[in-house]
Amino acid sequence: MRFLVLIPPSIALDYEGIYRKTGGSGLSKAITQLFERGDYGSFDLRDSDRFNDICSVTSVLKTYFRSLPDPLFTYALHDEFVQASHIRDPATKSSVLSELVFRLPHEHLNTAKLLMMHLHRVSQKSEVNLMTARNLGVVFGRKFSNCLNDTMNRILSLL
Repeated sequence: MRFLVLIPPSIALDYEGIYRKTGGSGLSKAITQLFERGDYGSFDLRDSDRFNDICSVTSVLKTYFRSLPDPLFTYALHDEFVQASHIRDPATKSSVLSELVFRLPHEHLNTAKLLMMHLHRVSQKSEVNLMTARNLGVVFGRKFSNCLNDTMNRILSLL
């Protein structure tokens, strides 16, 4: 998930509504093409002359997760994630969700770890960017799984 590493925290974390706003289609398309070609040398998001719309970057990221053939929190584990989200005891819920996360395929688990660290950093600056864990759950919920946003909010709030 090299893409996340390329998002400069100094720009992203302080941008109001970073994941709620949609980027320009032209720049989003150009970023997608660079990303698909693996042309990471041309992909310096700190170059504000070339990549001047952070929302285009985040739009590409959201589109990537939406287009995965098997969501990040897989179809195979979907029902178990939903059941776990309804557990009332916080310690038990956390334990069951942790167990489920570690049952994800290796690539999904590594991507989830990196993405959750990034989203956690974004939510820590919510007083500036207005992206609370709940707002991030609304934005990413259906992109991670085919579950309801409320379920995704519960999962994200535990991370």
